[in-house]
Amino acid sequence: MEGIYPLGAATTLPARAEAAGRYAAAVTALAFDPLEELVWAGTEDGRVTVLHSPSLERHAACQAHPVDHAVQAVLPVGGNGGGAVSVSATHVCYHSSGCVKRWGIPEGAEDPHSDPLTCGAVDAHALGGSGRAFIGRTSAAIAQVDLGAGRVSLRADVSGASCTAGTAVMEWGAPRGLLACGGFGGELVLRDPRGGMRADVALATPAHTAGISALAAKGDLVVTCGLTHRAGMVCVDPFVKVVDVRMGARVLNVLQFPAGPVAARFHPRHTSSVMLCSGSGMVQAMDAGEGGTGYQNYRLQLDVGLTLSHCPTAPLPHPPYGASNPREASAIDN
Repeated sequence: MEGIYPLGAATTLPARAEAAGRYAAAVTALAFDPLEELVWAGTEDGRVTVLHSPSLERHAACQAHPVDHAVQAVLPVGGNGGGAVSVSATHVCYHSSGCVKRWGIPEGAEDPHSDPLTCGAVDAHALGGSGRAFIGRTSAAIAQVDLGAGRVSLRADVSGASCTAGTAVMEWGAPRGLLACGGFGGELVLRDPRGGMRADVALATPAHTAGISALAAKGDLVVTCGLTHRAGMVCVDPFVKVVDVRMGARVLNVLQFPAGPVAARFHPRHTSSVMLCSGSGMVQAMDAGEGGTGYQNYRLQLDVGLTLSHCPTAPLPHPPYGASNPREASAIDN
């Protein structure tokens, strides 16, 4: 792959802005498009930029959110609609792949400082194919948005033992049509959207004592990364929990990643292979079922002051350009 497209980097700014001496805002959200060869990037100044994959040429961009609110999540829709949903502290917006705005909802505008929106997930095939999005926040509440109508169809109160301090991360793809949610209090919960977001499956004890920072779900496995307390301080937990959710929720394995995991994604082809990334640029592939040392390692050379925060993976559903096998791509964001 590197022989065709060498490892490189690109900013989200147009060429004229770079020539004028502007500095690109930090990338705060990153995701591959499941339908087109595109990468969606959200930045801390509220902009959403679409780049070609894997060449990283700019395709389109727009000011999706207020300039003083970073994009917390960008969620490609796929399905029939295409485009992507982006989440900031105050708004939920839906744009086409050409960055044409379809709708925007000021779901968190009432109290963006005390109760901002934090995360989201998309189910592209629900509601007759129009799809739905789930939005979490720092309070014990989850909203469901109808993507076709552009309106909030459900606001669920999820307060209780399953959500003590709000929802930090979400992931669609858990079995039985459940939504995997990781809380700021370390709770791992699988919620049922058909039952008003009730906690269908929950881990008995917190997965990470200081909160869950990233999770990935595939098949019957959910992998979590998080924070822990050490010597009275909050730091990255070097242990990754692998949870089996077939019958309740139980910790199947604990993976050790001394570099400190900040992102985790399942390999798009292999069932139990998980990609772990650290803030220093270390990327390691491990078997979630068997554990042990990683079977593949890569180190991204980062400039001083830069940290890695996202590691999305994206299989392409159809062979491009007459290739005999589907091509897989992965990108690392600093």
